[in-house]
Amino acid sequence: MALTINAMKIAEQYLTEALKQLHAEHALRTMHVDIAISDTDSSRTVGRVNLRRRGEQGTLTMSTQLDECTQGELLLLAGSALALYGQATDALAATDDDTEEK
Repeated sequence: MALTINAMKIAEQYLTEALKQLHAEHALRTMHVDIAISDTDSSRTVGRVNLRRRGEQGTLTMSTQLDECTQGELLLLAGSALALYGQATDALAATDDDTEEK
């Protein structure tokens, strides 16, 4: 349970920063991030993060369909999320390095 609470705090920090950055970039708009499981026969969205613009502010909501996933699918999702997190934070660090060099 503590790991879940820590992960949610980290997610909240990133999502809050994303809202601030999108606003600073004048790119704040309604959009969403879908998390899907796909194979050759089908695709189903198992998670969605919605960003809605409300004037100059943004609101975030998340919905999931994880109760429909098998244990193997949940492990696949968790591993994939961590791998994507690693790639995204590496890309952010590279962007920060580029900015500092200029």
